[in-house]
Amino acid sequence: MKEDIIIDENEDLELGKKNKGVNILTILTIIGSITMVVFLLFGEMNMDKSYEQHIMI
Repeated sequence: MKEDIIIDENEDLELGKKNKGVNILTILTIIGSITMVVFLLFGEMNMDKSYEQHIMI
């Protein structure tokens, strides 16, 4: 038996929008994670200097 597949044009457009939204969310998550790692590394590098300034105050 042969099955007929009915494709709704609106359904394809909605799937494309959902995939695009997930891709944007993924990219923003990666950018945010990289930014936080950079700030963490700069904080670790300046920790000794900040501690010395705190003791002087």
